[in-house]
Amino acid sequence: MDPKILTAVFFSLAAVATGMDMGTVTPQNVTEVELDGGEGISGLSTGFGILDQLLASQRPEPDNQVEIKLETPDKVSFRTKSADITVEGLEEYNSTRKITSDSEITFLDVRGEHSFGINDSIDGRAGGFSSSGVEAALKFPLSIKPVETVNYVNVERIKLSFANSTGEVVSDGGTINLNQSDVSINSFTGNISYDPGDDGYELEGLVNSLNSGDVSIS
Repeated sequence: MDPKILTAVFFSLAAVATGMDMGTVTPQNVTEVELDGGEGISGLSTGFGILDQLLASQRPEPDNQVEIKLETPDKVSFRTKSADITVEGLEEYNSTRKITSDSEITFLDVRGEHSFGINDSIDGRAGGFSSSGVEAALKFPLSIKPVETVNYVNVERIKLSFANSTGEVVSDGGTINLNQSDVSINSFTGNISYDPGDDGYELEGLVNSLNSGDVSIS
């Protein structure tokens, strides 16, 4: 069957499942969908897997609760090995795969590179997506250039650094005020929100260590 036809059939079935309140679309319902060119999605690989596992295993499990709000004009980049991502207002995705919905799309189990502040971009692969009450467990390449707020849920042990940042860090030990300060986080697990309108970041979760000048949390 033509790959485009097969894709259209799948998403039509997903829409029917939503209307009938059938719940989740999983590999038990759909085993494989082909990309143009005939390569099954389940066979794709981005090359991040082994490196991600090695890097994550070298980062300690964070255990210090923090809430961080800051703004920085500088570029911020990081890599995820797994995270669920929602771009506010994004109800249609038409890059590596066509997805159309009547509500925001959440990309699941996203592994890849994230770069913000200059030429905002998210590039890697998703393990599936959810929207309108339907969840599809399908791997596909992901490429987004977000223009609205990006929300990350359940990032795990990622390394972060912010230059020339202004804002605050709240922890059990008190509040650290930032004024054009550099901040480095060795290992972070939790949720992240990025607003490209003001280059603002909000983080809520756990850190292993955080350093800013002479101040540190560990």
